[in-house]
Amino acid sequence: MLSGTAGAGGVIDNSALICSCFNVRSQLICRAISKGADTTAKLGQQLRCGTNCGLCLPELAALLTKELAQHMCLPKEKSKEFSDVIN
Repeated sequence: MLSGTAGAGGVIDNSALICSCFNVRSQLICRAISKGADTTAKLGQQLRCGTNCGLCLPELAALLTKELAQHMCLPKEKSKEFSDVIN
């Protein structure tokens, strides 16, 4: 099992590992989304996730859809449509 890594302030991030190429975890991704990263391309620019092998792109898209729907109060029927747009 992979252990968490210390993030800002030395706090260990034990959230789900999303991008194994660059050791990017869900907590960091959600933080970037809350600060304006609203596409997989923007997440890649900021965190490098999704920019190497690409296997994490579906999970990144799912996190984007979930997080943006919560922040923007998107109806569930719009979430699929929005997911298609951000990919």
